[in-house]
Amino acid sequence: MNIRSLPFWIGLVLVALFGIRAVTGVMGGVAYAFGSAAAAQGYYDTALPHLEKAAVGINRYETLWLEAEVRIGLYDMLQQVPDSDEEQTMLLEQALDGYRAAATSCPVSGWSWQGMSEVYFRLEERRRAGETPDLALLSRPAWDRVGEEGRTAFGFLRWAIDKEAGVYTFRDRLVTRSIQYGLDEDAAVALADTAVQQPDFWQHADLQTLDDPDMLRQFAQSSEGALEDAPLITRERHLFSLGKLYHRLGDLVRAESLFRSAREEPSTALHAAEVAFHLALVLKEQQRYDDALLFFEEAALSEAFQFAVYSNRAEIASSRGEWEVAFDYLNRCRRMAPRSTRFALAFAKAAERVERTEAAEQSLKWAALIDPKNTAVWSDLVDFYLKSGDLAAVRTTLRDAGDELGPDNPELLQLSGKLAARITARETAR
Repeated sequence: MNIRSLPFWIGLVLVALFGIRAVTGVMGGVAYAFGSAAAAQGYYDTALPHLEKAAVGINRYETLWLEAEVRIGLYDMLQQVPDSDEEQTMLLEQALDGYRAAATSCPVSGWSWQGMSEVYFRLEERRRAGETPDLALLSRPAWDRVGEEGRTAFGFLRWAIDKEAGVYTFRDRLVTRSIQYGLDEDAAVALADTAVQQPDFWQHADLQTLDDPDMLRQFAQSSEGALEDAPLITRERHLFSLGKLYHRLGDLVRAESLFRSAREEPSTALHAAEVAFHLALVLKEQQRYDDALLFFEEAALSEAFQFAVYSNRAEIASSRGEWEVAFDYLNRCRRMAPRSTRFALAFAKAAERVERTEAAEQSLKWAALIDPKNTAVWSDLVDFYLKSGDLAAVRTTLRDAGDELGPDNPELLQLSGKLAARITARETAR
């Protein structure tokens, strides 16, 4: 009988341990793949069981963080569910534990701290919802109305920013949360910082709903100040982004200047067409139609912008009373977007103007077919038959409209009144 040596047995144990770990890692990887896919699609209940099995090996940090994110998502979904306070509290506690574990697993990452800040913001909201408002605080500084949970949330969020200085979305969240809690000065500072970090306003998803002109102008000015020191964005894209932002602010002169400057920078064919299109829009709003048409023509060289160009050229032609031109471009739009009620009705109007009555009737009937619940469609079709004097067609149209809209629809009653008035007028004339 051979007696194996001690190194042999040590080696055998190590092989077994590494084998078990390898199998566990593979199983964890598969669970993470299923869980992350389900979470990405919003199937949080499906994702959780998989993620709970996946927090091993190289996926441990990502899994712990994602599992906490899923619990936050479930908490938000429960806000509309009555008698779920206990479950909501449990989800927040579990999410906080998950973020803490993730932070321990990867101390250098700021994402876990940002996640913890979101938990505490929700705890602040729950506290406020359960308290009677103290009216005396309304005259005090906004920070005095922020409770311990809220202050902790802001602290964790700032900590996340310190850890991940290059993640501008953390700064965006600081902007939106500061606005939410009335901390206007903090919001302005954070906005200036995030504009320098990422000068392209249109990359900031969380800021797209900002409607305060002063805040938007603050971003524009800070972004423009970084024009010579923004290595992660080309100068052409930077100028273009600023032009769009000033256009949104209604400063058409500044927007035009920035778009023209962007045109002078090296660019791709697609980006050049995009700049030309937006420059044309600015010129169109200034009613400088001839100049606008030149740039629309340039933008139309790119297939990606043809549909939008044709639509705008039709609007310009209509405003000038050039109905043959409008008819042509609206016909193109109608063919490119056959299920668009808007273009079907606009084309019918242009067709009537150029006395193409059959084309107008066909387009109106098509609109009624694709959008039968739209009262504007039936109104235009009834008006068309009234103008042509075809009262039998009016009656048929009203019957069809009644089937779709219901006999008591107010718009339908008005249309019936028009028919009655026309019949009365005809009988009186006799």
